[in-house]
Amino acid sequence: MKLSLALTFITLLSANASSQVNIPGTTLQERIFELNPPVIDSPTMSFSEIRQSILKLNQFIGGYPPSFTNEKERELIYRKWLVLVSEAEAFYTVHNGSEESLYLLSELYRQGHNMDVEGSAEKAFNNLSACLHTFKKSVMCNFSASYFYLSIGPAYLDKAELSLSILKEHFSPNLNSEVESGYVFLHIYRQDIPKAKQQIDFFIQKFPNSSRVAMFENIKQNLGDTIEWKQH
Repeated sequence: MKLSLALTFITLLSANASSQVNIPGTTLQERIFELNPPVIDSPTMSFSEIRQSILKLNQFIGGYPPSFTNEKERELIYRKWLVLVSEAEAFYTVHNGSEESLYLLSELYRQGHNMDVEGSAEKAFNNLSACLHTFKKSVMCNFSASYFYLSIGPAYLDKAELSLSILKEHFSPNLNSEVESGYVFLHIYRQDIPKAKQQIDFFIQKFPNSSRVAMFENIKQNLGDTIEWKQH
């Protein structure tokens, strides 16, 4: 899963970010979407089908700010997202709160929060809490949790770190690029600049062919002493 963490970082450093009426990095005006998915009795898609569809949407709404070319594309993504929410909610009902069903809802509502769908943040939080309470070592839910908690504010960084540590342990002795990338932003958002720079160097050393290398090199060059957090 790839988040738009580079754009998030740029937003944090922008002196005018708090006064913008457009979605950062776009010409689209901010818009609040309604949470009104159609209700269906049973899912028409399998877990794998729903998950793959969610992953495809990550290129648009996997991180904040979302990535839309124009208003038509944003509306299309919103409609596709609503269909998946209907499927995931039905899947949850049929599968009685399984790890897979809680993961699907966590990811979808995390995406909904990035897209500014009303009520999505609370639903993402509730489904993640339920999943991690019952399935503490869930790889799927801990990935979703690390993304979500890193994006919503400094009060949740300890939760993000816990999920990252569980994931790091899961992949040990190997390293996972998503996990190590998460630690970069954890240190940045904690305003621990020395650790952030150290983690960037570590990431580049271990994943020299990653598409994030150029982004991290740029971030490292522009890191100051403090960072202003812009919560969304």
